[in-house]
Amino acid sequence: MKISIAFDLDGSLINLMAVIKTKIFEIYGVEYDESDPKCCTYNLTNWMDLTSKELWIAFREAYKDINGVPIYPGATELLAKLYEKTNEPPMILTARPFDTADLAYKIVKRVAKKTPFSLILKHPSAHKSQYLHGYKYYVEDRRRTAIELSDLDFKVPLVRTHYNEIEFVGCYPGIFYINGVHELIPDIDYFTSV
Repeated sequence: MKISIAFDLDGSLINLMAVIKTKIFEIYGVEYDESDPKCCTYNLTNWMDLTSKELWIAFREAYKDINGVPIYPGATELLAKLYEKTNEPPMILTARPFDTADLAYKIVKRVAKKTPFSLILKHPSAHKSQYLHGYKYYVEDRRRTAIELSDLDFKVPLVRTHYNEIEFVGCYPGIFYINGVHELIPDIDYFTSV
C-alpha cells in the first residue's frame, strides 16, 4: 500500500497563526483581529501597518517557538494511522525558508511523535506540484496553492480559515473544505492505494 496524500505544515497540521498573532503583538504592539473583515487575506501587509520585512521577523520568531505552537486535533493520529496502514512515512511539504529547516524538523517531530515522516522544504521558485509525483491529495490552507493544485487535477482538502474563502469554490472540483485534519481520519482508505 502507498500513501496518496501529503500535507502542508503551517495552517494544516499546526496552528502557526496563533503564535504569529502573539509575536506581532509582542514585537509591534499590533493586534491581529481575525474578526476584522480586512484581515481576510493571506497577505497580512494588505491591512497591517507593517512591512513585509517586519512581518518576516514575527514569522521567524514564531518558527522558533517549537513547544508553543498548537498542533491541530487529529494531526498526530492521522499521520500514525497512515503509517500503520502503509508502512510508508507520510510526507510533509512546506514553503518554510531553508534556513529554518532544523526548526521545521523539530516541530514536525513534535507533531508526528514516534511516526516516521518525510519532510521537504520547497524551493522558493518551485511549485508544490513539482514535489507531489505519485500523490493524489494535498492538504493545504492557502487559497492560491489550492487553486493551482486543483487546476492540475489534485484533490485538495482545504482547511477552512478566515483567510482562504474561495467565492466560487464549485468552479474548482478538486477543492473541498475541511474544518481540520481530524475529519480525514474516518476516510483513511481513500488516501492509500495499492
